[in-house]
Amino acid sequence: MSKPKLLGLALGTTLRDNDSAGGKINCYYMSKLQPDYDITLLCKLSNREKTLFDKQRLSVPYVFTNDCPPTFFQRCVNKMLTVMRLHNRFPFFCYLDGAAFVRKIKALKSQGYSPDVVILDWTHCIVLARHIRKAFPSAKIIGCEQDVSFLRFEREAKLKKTEKERREAEKKYKIAKRLEISGLSLCDQIDVLDEKDAQLIPQFRNKVKIVPPFFDKYSSLQRKPDSKSIIFFGAMGRPENYECVIWFIENVFKNLPDDFSFTIIGGSPSPLLEKYRSERIRITGFVESPAPYFEKALCMVVPLLSGAGIKIKVLEAMSAGIPVLTNSIGIEGIPAKTGSEYIHCENASDYEKAILGLSCDEKMQASICENSRSFISEHFDYEKSSYV
Repeated sequence: MSKPKLLGLALGTTLRDNDSAGGKINCYYMSKLQPDYDITLLCKLSNREKTLFDKQRLSVPYVFTNDCPPTFFQRCVNKMLTVMRLHNRFPFFCYLDGAAFVRKIKALKSQGYSPDVVILDWTHCIVLARHIRKAFPSAKIIGCEQDVSFLRFEREAKLKKTEKERREAEKKYKIAKRLEISGLSLCDQIDVLDEKDAQLIPQFRNKVKIVPPFFDKYSSLQRKPDSKSIIFFGAMGRPENYECVIWFIENVFKNLPDDFSFTIIGGSPSPLLEKYRSERIRITGFVESPAPYFEKALCMVVPLLSGAGIKIKVLEAMSAGIPVLTNSIGIEGIPAKTGSEYIHCENASDYEKAILGLSCDEKMQASICENSRSFISEHFDYEKSSYV
């Protein structure tokens, strides 16, 4: 008996050992579905991913959106959008990326391909739901929200410094929310990673399924903390990461005693970080594994100013038993108790007091280590869940 056909759409290529949190989640759940479904993956292949593809691909057919150049008409439309500064109308895809996905969807249909299930990974692909519904009207469409993205746009608008920037950002937020809600309305099922995201879209509650996120577990790590070592871990090309690191350096770290160190771990660090490099501030760039840094860190700070969705870096650090110091954005979707399983900080003074207090209290370090590991084990068991 033949397997049901599943078409998966993702902006980035679905590869093993992906270096992005969302990519890891998508690959993990797609791999779990392989035994039961005949999977085809439709995605964009970046130049960096080309070097990894043969070794890290799943054993399924891939269809790439960028294996041929855009048409003359599409290039003309893109030029017009650039001249008229209308790219804000495409907050998830640039016009050319969106057009490439639509072209491939139509090509699959013209070849007689008809999936039983279509999985749209993250909001970038959820906004394509109308094209999927038109091409494959009988397919079950599942929208996988790595985070409810319009919240991120709303937060970014509030951080703008001038009235003109704020108006433009608010316009982009409204467009993003309309597109996201429209896409979700066409989905038969909506997978979210936590209860908080489910509450952001109450109109779709009857469609929502909570799917715990995949993350790298470090529960077996033997901790040997250095009482003066602070870390941050994340993709350092992402604005929400490097902006909060800069805020921490300028508002907290510079006020700590000179024997404290701060290590910034993660690939593609923004050039804006370079001026902060010093004997006390280390910028590692990409590392194969954060485990050696997790082992020695007194704590991990996550003072996010923007962003949305559950933070995988927080789950990974807590699984290692590292005391995590973070705010309401960093802990959202993670029902941990402050003072026991993590330390809640909202301003510079909170972070400074927490770091100084933790550094001289080994009993508290050990207690948070044990409690955070137990919390993750109890609340985030992804091995029993599935996208479908």
